Amino acid sequence: MTNTDLLQPRTALQWDMKFRLEKNTLLEREIDPICNIMKSIAFWNRHKNGFSYDCTFNENLMTLSEDNFRNYLLDMILCDCEVFTENSTVGIKCGRGGHHVWVSSSNNERIMMIWVEVTK
Repeated sequence: MTNTDLLQPRTALQWDMKFRLEKNTLLEREIDPICNIMKSIAFWNRHKNGFSYDCTFNENLMTLSEDNFRNYLLDMILCDCEVFTENSTVGIKCGRGGHHVWVSSSNNERIMMIWVEVTK
């Protein structure tokens, strides 16, 4: 890598973190954790123009694939979901499968699905 490579403009991916509620109605005890997760999604979407994935994820200025970037964002929202659900007395659980994060109730009924759409 030459010094001129460092002066080249870096390309930032465009992305949106999206979610879908799987249940028509939430139980009263599920509302707070789910609202907190939705606020976290809003935070990520609100600040998406404020960071370049090259600077954040790429210390050696090597190419970062869309999948690696999507995985990073999903890992971050999963961490947020774990914080909001781990101390929950209602038994809400969360996890990651493929290209999405899921949130389920204590009886293993999926409440929410979260994913990231990446475009160039």
